[in-house]
Amino acid sequence: PKFTLNITKPCRITSDGQYLVVNSTNVDQGGVVHIYKVSELANNAQPTSLGRAYNRGRFNLPQGAEIKDNKLFVADTGFNRLLIWNNIEEAIGGKAADTTLGYSGDISDNPDAAKPQIGQNQLFWPSNVSFDGNYLWLGEFKFSERILRFSPH
Repeated sequence: PKFTLNITKPCRITSDGQYLVVNSTNVDQGGVVHIYKVSELANNAQPTSLGRAYNRGRFNLPQGAEIKDNKLFVADTGFNRLLIWNNIEEAIGGKAADTTLGYSGDISDNPDAAKPQIGQNQLFWPSNVSFDGNYLWLGEFKFSERILRFSPH
């Protein structure tokens, strides 16, 4: 390989050619999303890591992420929410997500409140996310048997 990245428990990766995003679940008290600039990739490159600092709390098994049109989408599976940043640079800078689908309460106050649910404005273990420029697709992890489509327009 041209270089090696040291990442604890990587789960999934995605890239838009400018950024590489690596999801790590079951680490750092719930999970981390690592963001690398592709132009800066080298042996032992250091990412910006989103996780414990987000929402005064953390992610809980962030299984899926997507970068499209400079937006960052993170499926925060265990907290039953999808987080969307309209500009990935703002996510890297530590800004809170612009949009939250599913559970939108403060996780740090009551993590048990983010229970999986099937219903309008509720998500049940969201895990895979894809944005094709027209629609946002979200697949839920077992038990719900749903694939959801959202229109941003």
